[in-house]
Amino acid sequence: MNRHLYHSFSTPLYINPIPLDVINPLKIHLNQEDIETNSGDPSHFGSHSKDTYLLNNPKYSNLKNYVLEESTAYADEVLNYNYIDYKLTQSWISIKNPNEEHFPHTHSNSLVSGVIFYEEPTPDTPSLFFDRDDKYTKTLLAHKHKKSYNNLFPQSLEIPYKNNLLIIFPSYQLHAVEMNKSNQIRKSLSFNIIPKNGFGSEDKLNELKF
Repeated sequence: MNRHLYHSFSTPLYINPIPLDVINPLKIHLNQEDIETNSGDPSHFGSHSKDTYLLNNPKYSNLKNYVLEESTAYADEVLNYNYIDYKLTQSWISIKNPNEEHFPHTHSNSLVSGVIFYEEPTPDTPSLFFDRDDKYTKTLLAHKHKKSYNNLFPQSLEIPYKNNLLIIFPSYQLHAVEMNKSNQIRKSLSFNIIPKNGFGSEDKLNELKF
């Protein structure tokens, strides 16, 4: 009898280096964006740019087009969605000062989300973590696991901060940034994407048009 191993109900994440000619000319503009100082509890969430529709600014058009192209390929070819076109909703710079973190969260009212790392990290720059959020983690929290990483059944997945990196994932995926223990501000660019014409299906009586 031949044994088979299946990835049942896995959540695929997309990671790709951003072409230098797309991201490098924009870094000076990204670092000049104004930061919102009244954005809740910064120790738990950090802060963000005042402009939360950043990629709609014409000066970021090349990066916007690249993000949409990559996100469309991910949604169509990986997640197997069948929408005609996609559009960005909000996009913003996320700031984590030293001793700040971002609790585990998802992005509501969105289909696909993403993060862009665009600065040189230090050895202590915190990673982006994706966590399981299912019945297993709620019923077997004390379950024993080997220390070595197993990508078939992970409890969490760590994506180290690397310069010029694009990460795309389903908006329902739980993710977090651990405490920034470095002496450098951690900056990244986040975005959300939805189908351009809406969600759902007219036939199934759950259509939502935009």
